[in-house]
Amino acid sequence: MAGSFTANLNLYKPEVGADFDTWGNAPVGINGDQDKIDDVFKPAGDGTAVGLNVASTKTLSLAGTLAMAATGLLTQVSGAVAKFLSSGFQLLDSTDPTKIVQFDVSGMPTATTSSVRIAGGNVSMGVPVGSIFPYFLPTAPAGWVFLRGLTVGSALSGATERANDDCLRLFTALWNTNAYAVHPSRGGSAAADWAANRTIDMPDMRAVAPVGMDNMGGGAARNLIPSLDVLGERIGAASAQASVFGYVDASGSASVSGTLNGTITSGTASAGGTSGGANYAYLGNSVSVNGSLGGSASVAGTIRNDGNNLTSGFGIIQPTIGVNYITPL
Repeated sequence: MAGSFTANLNLYKPEVGADFDTWGNAPVGINGDQDKIDDVFKPAGDGTAVGLNVASTKTLSLAGTLAMAATGLLTQVSGAVAKFLSSGFQLLDSTDPTKIVQFDVSGMPTATTSSVRIAGGNVSMGVPVGSIFPYFLPTAPAGWVFLRGLTVGSALSGATERANDDCLRLFTALWNTNAYAVHPSRGGSAAADWAANRTIDMPDMRAVAPVGMDNMGGGAARNLIPSLDVLGERIGAASAQASVFGYVDASGSASVSGTLNGTITSGTASAGGTSGGANYAYLGNSVSVNGSLGGSASVAGTIRNDGNNLTSGFGIIQPTIGVNYITPL
């Protein structure tokens, strides 16, 4: 029976009882096989290709560089949580591998570098919970919800904006502000209310504009808008009416002009009105006068009133474009 070779590195296996001098033969023999084994461990990593299986109780320690070709792929095997792709990198949830975050560079221009920085604390890809963003599309993207005054809660809560277990982070943040109502009632902690499938209100950004709180962060107020000191409080109106207070001061003059025609008759002197006639004594006789008088009058002054009169409502809204507002879960 002739000698044989191993399946992976093609090392020579001498025939039992027949091969007596296989030491110096190359490439077949011990010396040639040693070269093949040594080639696996070239410092540049470009030697003979092999597969490596690291058991669950073992550790693969890396102090140098892990180089991968463009076609290299780190596949998911028995709960692996990362994949290297030809144009990106994936992170997988270790308990639910259908939840994937992928970094994809295929759309980047040549010779450019983009940095993704993840802020510390309770964040979603660098975006803190509680952030709001104007958004011009009609449907909220995955992982975000509208700010329209509806509720969020667990999958069994019956919340009106989103009822899903991925709302826990947002639910907890809203609960901790103590500024939003919990339904049907507020319990002892966010965790307890979440477990009880309660819901919590969200801010309502419909037809309003965000303005910085007058006492932002609990610091000293500027008193520019003193009433704006509660998170989620809504103030202002779309139109207004003006009141006028005071009274009327008037001064001026009047002038009268006209013509009197009549005849002298005898009679008794008496007083009469200007529109009809008048009798008065003239050289011992009475004079009757018939005619009319005409003229004009002018008045100047300041108009004031008691404040009960209001102008018609007038708009006070600046030129505005409507958008949606969204916040991350």
